[in-house]
Amino acid sequence: MKQKIVLDAAPIIFAAKTGLGPLLPKLGFEFLATPMIKREVLAGDFPEKPIIEKMFSKLIKTKPPLRQVRSKWLHEGEESAISLAREEKARLISDDKAAVIEAKSIGVECGYSSFLVFAALKKKIIDKREAKNIFRQMTEAGWWCDAATLARIFDLLDEA
Repeated sequence: MKQKIVLDAAPIIFAAKTGLGPLLPKLGFEFLATPMIKREVLAGDFPEKPIIEKMFSKLIKTKPPLRQVRSKWLHEGEESAISLAREEKARLISDDKAAVIEAKSIGVECGYSSFLVFAALKKKIIDKREAKNIFRQMTEAGWWCDAATLARIFDLLDEA
């Protein structure tokens, strides 16, 4: 059985903007997202929209949560992603630190977009050089983590 991964908005957007997107089908995960996340990432007109539409038609299954987790700190999209991850006993991939903290507090396994890059590296889909390039592309596309975390990521890549 494939491990289930619920994607929040940011990982979908960064996958579409970088070399991470073509890796997703090779990872062997079952990718899920909520209808709210789908609407959020497809709102407006932007260059990556056709890529994201293709991801939803071929890779990411859309499923609404049965019961919505509520939080005074989060947007409804993050709440829906956490809810679906909890119901599906799936790992939540979100680059929103508050969403990850909230999800972990109710027992949801979590990771950031970096989890997907390291999964590709572990499965030998990419090498260290390609992983570093994807992290650079993500950073140039607006992905953010603090300097200490980014340094640790590159240290881990050097050790891999």
